[in-house]
Amino acid sequence: MTELQRGSVLKRISALILDFILLAVLATGAGAAVSAIAGYDGYSERLDEVIESYEKEYNVRQDITAEEYEKLSEEEKARYQEADEAIKKDENALYLSSMVTNLAFVIVSIGILLSFLVLEFAIPLCFKNGQTIGKKIFGLGVMQTAGIRLQPFLLFVRAIVGKCMIAAVIPATLVLMILFGMMDMTGVVVIGLIYLLEIVLVCATKTNSAIHDVLAGTVVIDMASQRIFDSNEEKLAYQKRLAAEIADKATY
Repeated sequence: MTELQRGSVLKRISALILDFILLAVLATGAGAAVSAIAGYDGYSERLDEVIESYEKEYNVRQDITAEEYEKLSEEEKARYQEADEAIKKDENALYLSSMVTNLAFVIVSIGILLSFLVLEFAIPLCFKNGQTIGKKIFGLGVMQTAGIRLQPFLLFVRAIVGKCMIAAVIPATLVLMILFGMMDMTGVVVIGLIYLLEIVLVCATKTNSAIHDVLAGTVVIDMASQRIFDSNEEKLAYQKRLAAEIADKATY
């Protein structure tokens, strides 16, 4: 059929859940491998040792919440501040803290990127028609909105720029920045706006397309009923042949 045969919401959600689980597993494994290669645990353990030495020296505990800090006595608060200042002046502590923070961003980013390159780009290239493992199982595919087969460049834009960077790496980076105290709750608002935009686009566009599909000019379709053309020329030739057949039948 030449009319757009969109994949059903239930199939799309089912495929999304399966692909998300696979992405999470692969990203975790890739992140663990990068962490081991970069020696993240070693830097983290050395930093903990430095902090523990100052905690013993000043008889305080550094890893406390704002609520716990407010419950401290004035003397305990003073010791806490002295220990904090001493740590901030310790060049070794600053170096280790910088390494732990930077490596955390690298590990998470590379883990996510590698998982998307494999599951959202390489595998769909092998399966063809933009099919991830989830889409393959549930009979879904991806094509250009004009009905033309998805090309590798557009698949890359869809999978890496749209899905990986906008929907995964940016939110994950903002979460890390919040955890490391580099950003306030503004990061949560930005993350919420990204996913709100996803929902609005899915509901508002005629093809029910999310950000990655809008960027790449693609649409998720039902493989069992959708006809996909290899080129505009093939599509035009088919439409002419179909129109001629309809005209012939009209003469009888």
